[in-house]
Amino acid sequence: MQGWRRVGPPLRILLNHDVPIEPQAERTHGYSREYLRENGLPPLVAHQVFREYAEDRPVVAHNLSYDWDRVLAPEFELLQVPPAGRRGFCALTLARRVVSETSNYRLDSLAAAFCPHMRVVHNALADLQVLAELFETVYGPRLTTLRFSSFAQTAEFSRRTPVAQCLQLIQSSWSAPKQVTDQIPPTVHFSKSAAVQETDTELKKAAGELRQFCR
Repeated sequence: MQGWRRVGPPLRILLNHDVPIEPQAERTHGYSREYLRENGLPPLVAHQVFREYAEDRPVVAHNLSYDWDRVLAPEFELLQVPPAGRRGFCALTLARRVVSETSNYRLDSLAAAFCPHMRVVHNALADLQVLAELFETVYGPRLTTLRFSSFAQTAEFSRRTPVAQCLQLIQSSWSAPKQVTDQIPPTVHFSKSAAVQETDTELKKAAGELRQFCR
């Protein structure tokens, strides 16, 4: 993404580690070992494609501590390949600071509240489209009222404490009377982050469990 807008097509890669897929995982995402053998890419090839796509851009995911720290980073180390992109910020922790209308911050709860026409179906492409929609229609407009104009500002806000104070800041800014003028276009560069999550999530789902990645 560039600013709050999606830029370019998403990247979708099925990664074939040729390891057993646990039945529960297969029921969740629908990928069997045989399907991945036919349609997946070898790990080194998949990571090369992902790396060429992400370049050195920051990767943003809804649960970054899992997707990056427990899935991607162990993969990079296991395969001895350079990282694809770089660690960005967590969209879940950002949501806690800009959203007060939901009882929790699960992606399906946020989708039900703000984009009910979209569903979280444990499919990586569908999930990243929901996340991109949230940035475009919820997170972006609310952060714009704070005059955020850089990736660094948004990343810092996603970690700022206390969280309650962040929510109060957003609520007061969001509800304050506004002049009818064009908003300053945000220049926060999420760098195709939602699309990058597609590959991230496919890495997780292709093997079913993190421990399968690390064999």
